[in-house]
Amino acid sequence: RYPWGNEWDVTKANSASYWAGRTVDFRSGADWDAFWLKGEGAQISKEKGIKGEVLTMPVGSFPAGVSPYGLYDMAGNVAEWIQDWYNPNYYKDAPLSDPQGPPRGAIKAMRGGSWLKPAISLRTGDRDWGTMDSRPSGTGFRCAKDAP
Repeated sequence: RYPWGNEWDVTKANSASYWAGRTVDFRSGADWDAFWLKGEGAQISKEKGIKGEVLTMPVGSFPAGVSPYGLYDMAGNVAEWIQDWYNPNYYKDAPLSDPQGPPRGAIKAMRGGSWLKPAISLRTGDRDWGTMDSRPSGTGFRCAKDAP
């Protein structure tokens, strides 16, 4: 079972503001360059005082950012594989309540941004995809269980 996908509640996640140690302004685009941790963006990030590295970090590297649900590193570390199949057009006609995703497919869905992606993807709702034999360096998974 995967913790993300159809059941995810964005209020349970951390935000990019924690990683920056300040309020982050993505709406105006003022902070996009600082969070684009790829190529020259890595140097720009360090110059602007953004915490972190240009690679995945061990879970719990930022303990002050733990969510109220005890979750660590939910934004910006790795995107996560989810159980759903991916279809870029699925949500056009999907039910508004509890969409289950396509029943089958050739590619799997991922959710969330990673250190490898642009700032706009640093949110739990970001969707991406990959073949089942791919191993992107900015992607991982979480073991999960139902809350009591």
